[in-house]
Amino acid sequence: MHWRNALLHLQVKLNCIGFNFKECRQKASETLPGLGQSVRRLSNLAYPTAPLELRDTLAKEQFIDALVDSEMRLRIKQSRPKGLNDAIRLAVELEAYNTAESKTLNSMGHLRHTTSDERTETPNSSVYGYIYGTNDDMDADD
Repeated sequence: MHWRNALLHLQVKLNCIGFNFKECRQKASETLPGLGQSVRRLSNLAYPTAPLELRDTLAKEQFIDALVDSEMRLRIKQSRPKGLNDAIRLAVELEAYNTAESKTLNSMGHLRHTTSDERTETPNSSVYGYIYGTNDDMDADD
């Protein structure tokens, strides 16, 4: 009877691990490689008898689903990574690119976008007059 209790306890524990695996989400301070490692560990615990290739595929899918950034999730899915390591590599690359892009945009300050029909100089300005010969100061020199 004792071994049945132990077996039941193990089944309940594995079911909880499986539940945790499916509910795994990226924490705010968690790195992408750290998330990948957690997902791999939970995958191995939740499906210990499954073939390695199947566990890797399940872990890859769970890793992607666990990502907080929805745009990153979409881009990684579109890249069709082969396994968990490939998905982690793509996520790290995207994160690095997004961080660099954000720093570049922030260092540029606030740039004003102008359209081609906007004119920064008015007909009464001295630069406009100098270019188009309508500056009163130019006429006085003659």
